[in-house]
Amino acid sequence: MPISMGPRGARYVAKRAPRGPIEIGIGHASCEEDGLRLEQHLRQLVPDIRKLVVNGLGPALGVHGGPGTLLVAVRPWVSAEDVASGSD
Repeated sequence: MPISMGPRGARYVAKRAPRGPIEIGIGHASCEEDGLRLEQHLRQLVPDIRKLVVNGLGPALGVHGGPGTLLVAVRPWVSAEDVASGSD
């Protein structure tokens, strides 16, 4: 079921994001402005975003959703120091 990625979509993502520091990736298929608006909404709703990246989707993913598709990925933040020390 598609979710509109305006304020409602941002609330959907924020509600399901893990607690604590996180990293978010937003991919867009020829709709960068929509991705940047989603970024603004998420920054207002999610308190501990350590990294947020907005990028265009490549053709392998974009072909499935078509122009106007937004993809959001969320994961717990892992710092370079954590990786170097072997911490999870």
